[in-house]
Amino acid sequence: MKWTTQCEAAIGRGDKKIVKDIKAVAQEAHDLLIKMASWTEDVDSVMARRKIEMMISLQVHQRDIVNELASLQRQKQLTDVQDFEWTKRMRTYYHLEDDIDEDEDEEESSKTQHDKNGKCVVSIAETSFEYQNEFLGCKERLVVTPLTDRCRVAIAQTFSMFQCSAPTGPAGTGKTETVKDLGRHLGHYVVVTNCTEQMRYSHCERIFRGLCTSGAWGCFDEFNRISSSVLSVIGHQMQAIMDAKASHESSTLSFPGDKKMTTVHDMCSIFVTMNPDYACRNELPENLKSLLRPMAMIKPDSEAIAKVKLCSNGFSDFVGLARKICALYEFCDSQLSIQPHYDFGLRSICSALEMMGHEKRGNKDEPEEHLTSRTLRDVIVPKLVKEDIKIFLYLLRDIFPEQDDLDNRSLSSKYQGAVKTVMSERNLYADKTWTSKIDELQNTLRIRHGVMVSGPPGTCDVGA
Repeated sequence: MKWTTQCEAAIGRGDKKIVKDIKAVAQEAHDLLIKMASWTEDVDSVMARRKIEMMISLQVHQRDIVNELASLQRQKQLTDVQDFEWTKRMRTYYHLEDDIDEDEDEEESSKTQHDKNGKCVVSIAETSFEYQNEFLGCKERLVVTPLTDRCRVAIAQTFSMFQCSAPTGPAGTGKTETVKDLGRHLGHYVVVTNCTEQMRYSHCERIFRGLCTSGAWGCFDEFNRISSSVLSVIGHQMQAIMDAKASHESSTLSFPGDKKMTTVHDMCSIFVTMNPDYACRNELPENLKSLLRPMAMIKPDSEAIAKVKLCSNGFSDFVGLARKICALYEFCDSQLSIQPHYDFGLRSICSALEMMGHEKRGNKDEPEEHLTSRTLRDVIVPKLVKEDIKIFLYLLRDIFPEQDDLDNRSLSSKYQGAVKTVMSERNLYADKTWTSKIDELQNTLRIRHGVMVSGPPGTCDVGA
């Protein structure tokens, strides 16, 4: 809210002072970011660290926006607070009761009148949302990229036109996370449903009733997995909800074939995500196509996301390290062999960044380049086939040429004694390859919810 006020005050002072004022706002945002990054070094609580990381993520985005506004003004593309280059941003205002437009009719005024403290409003483009004050806990926030900003504008416009948003794209591009993060910005609850081929229209009807009554947002993940016959009926149900929202005469509806009336909350909305690359996906019926507004989410900005993640974990050279990490993953994707279990996308990068943050907190005096290269080796090598390990180490040495000990990987001292003791008790031979795989499995379990151990028969994958 303070950031919105400062930016609009700087933009509204005229052409002569706008550059100087925006630079002052940018410098303040940069200084605050550096100060926040230093907080992560002395925090031991997981909850407190998550709060700091969340604030850093938001502060980085605000700093980048201010720098972009300054560049636009130098090019004479930003002269007023009504310009689209500013209004497309997510802006937060606090409206007092006295600020309500006097020209509103009595009926509309009765809806907008609140207590004497006013209300908080979040605006995107020409659409405004009243903050919903829903307690959502301390959740990790999404790193905002230009792709995220474009998706937010499309969602806001779709909401104002009483349609349903449909982010579409490959896995790992942030379709569902963007919807969830927008809900967190608005203090609004988002219910995510993973769709399957077994879903029936009666299941969706019960979900729709809950969304309409509570006013929550519903996000149906992999929506096109539902069978075509069920999708046709669901299209009529969704159309009934949107028609009830668009009609200001009635706030109730009855689904087709059901006489039971359901109250419709103004803030309820429906989102669907689709991945056209997967097999067994069904074509949407025509009544659904006219109701959904598709938005393409193709490739996320991995380098920008890595910068924010590294900065929030206390890395000082987060810009250079993020560039090297993303370059390494791109080389791995193009140079290594094609295996069904290989994944060098954004999700894999985020897992590696999480591991780097854990190592940074435990080894504060270790040089950042050495820590990063060592962590990347420990994260990527366990999932590589034997033929690709040598190629990967060549790539890693090319990216980090000053690190000459990347081949010398030893068992973590914390588990070395325990592994030898257990092997001795079970009369097992402590083979170097097997003990290293035990260490790799332990490191993988620290960053993954589930682990798949694969290999030919007789490789002792169960024993490990």
